[in-house]
Amino acid sequence: MPDRTLQWAHIAKLPIMAKSALNCSPGYLDPMFAIPRLPVRDQASLLPLLYRLLESPEGMHPGDGEIAEADYILKTYPVLQSIDTLLTKSLIPESCMVDLWPRIWKRMCAHQTMEDGDWADVAASKRQTLSSLTATDVRKVVLSVLRRLCVSDRWLSGASSELPAPFGIVHKTPGLFRHLVHLWRGAVFDPSRALPYTADLGLLLCSILISNHAAPHVQDEIFDACGGTSLDYAMFVVRHIRTARREKEWHKSAMLPWTVQSLTALLEITVAYSDVLIEILFDIGLAAELVKLSLCLDRLGKASPPVANGVGVMLTLQGPIFTLLSCAKPNPSWVRQALRAGLLPAIAKTNLDILASPGSTSMNADTLFPNQMKLLSDVLSGQLTSYSVLSQLERALAVLEETQLKFPIGPLITPWSRMLPLLKARLALKNDFDSCGRVGIVTCDGPQCRQESSKREFKRCSHCRQAFYCDELCQKTDWKLGTHKLFCGKLGLTPPPAFLAFLAHTDAKRLPCPDPLATFTAMDYTHGAVDLRIRSLSELALFLPEHESKYYQTCVKVGAGTKQLRLAMEAGNYMLINGGRITDTR
Repeated sequence: MPDRTLQWAHIAKLPIMAKSALNCSPGYLDPMFAIPRLPVRDQASLLPLLYRLLESPEGMHPGDGEIAEADYILKTYPVLQSIDTLLTKSLIPESCMVDLWPRIWKRMCAHQTMEDGDWADVAASKRQTLSSLTATDVRKVVLSVLRRLCVSDRWLSGASSELPAPFGIVHKTPGLFRHLVHLWRGAVFDPSRALPYTADLGLLLCSILISNHAAPHVQDEIFDACGGTSLDYAMFVVRHIRTARREKEWHKSAMLPWTVQSLTALLEITVAYSDVLIEILFDIGLAAELVKLSLCLDRLGKASPPVANGVGVMLTLQGPIFTLLSCAKPNPSWVRQALRAGLLPAIAKTNLDILASPGSTSMNADTLFPNQMKLLSDVLSGQLTSYSVLSQLERALAVLEETQLKFPIGPLITPWSRMLPLLKARLALKNDFDSCGRVGIVTCDGPQCRQESSKREFKRCSHCRQAFYCDELCQKTDWKLGTHKLFCGKLGLTPPPAFLAFLAHTDAKRLPCPDPLATFTAMDYTHGAVDLRIRSLSELALFLPEHESKYYQTCVKVGAGTKQLRLAMEAGNYMLINGGRITDTR
């Protein structure tokens, strides 16, 4: 019998589908549930019919007319199981699967129940034939369909108890699930394969994570399907946090819980991954996206009464947001981006939301407050050596004053009261640096020259930009003797930041080295305020990575033998200074 002439009646007559063997109740669904139990070769021969069943299942039982959403899932689940088996055994070509998914999407669109007047234009397309549905029609409806599939039990209401819970459909068909991710990844990373529902596929995968949060292998499959690399998975996370935040339907309170659930699951899973992944995430802009998402939730809570009454729902999402922000390895780059996006207002507003909802949000408070405290006391305080971070904090303080949001409320009063004086002191130092940086008195680095003048009148080494000379003769002499030649290339790779040198020079005056030839000052800015200690020169290697110890030790010996060492180098958060004098190298 040719495959294309197969009809429902022929399947129903197959011996393997006897009702007694299947123990199913009478009805036209019985043969559908028997399809996955057919031998694989028989299932492959039914492939054209399986496609038609996905596209029009009610046509297999004349007289039904339009079927409900739950009935559609109920009818097509066995077909999905069968296709999953064939896909796993590589019996379905890639080209066929690319053709299959638009059919499934359009079928879901055709049976989407419209509940909102805003969907009137899409509702009209429901009465059109599937072939006349445009990509725009599909795009508008699919997102709503997928949301409903994630959160609504009515998709399977009245179904057999043997059927899976929502999204068990995908969970129990791993072949289809892997192909979903493969299709999404191909569309995202290869523009030529872009589909009208690419964004929906990504949101669908986020939603799968919700229902399978207790199944680590599902999370691993998404990671593997994204290419098995931290960067691809990081792109997946950041891209779809951004997509969800920008979704226009967020103002509809009915849609908010789904988005909150989806992103919460995604962030919680991300926290569980390695520190390497989190570092990559922050390198590609996750911190700023998290802050913007937090502020977006705050605006939603004030714009819609139903959402405002359920502020605890949004605070559930704030938990993993601040967990990620507090557990990432601090560096000036992402801290600056987060501050520019509104990190301080986000912390303050979330703090006020918790205090305004006592009792119902105690669990959220237990998670949020410690992470917010860590952000203030460790992450931000430890970055107050960065000129760019201080610049952003200066602007953020102005925003806080304009909005009359103050941190000395509730549990955050302690870390904020400790950080604020230090911040003001560093901002004052920054202002001094800005004013004196225009003049900048430097000393010539020539071996026998001690001339001092404005750095504008001196010339810098064009390679490392750290050495100053009053004339060409001093520069050539220094190079011939090997004093500068020894470490010029090294300085070019890791130039000491000018403001950091200015800060260290200011702090070093409080504890001058008693013997510049045998000691150095170790300055630790890890926790914000400087920790100054006098160390023996022999201990210098303990403060530096092994591959750099020899260079720095040699550099110190050479410098100490000729003059007070003009060096402020950064190793982690340690500033190493010998001699107490640092030339401004801005």
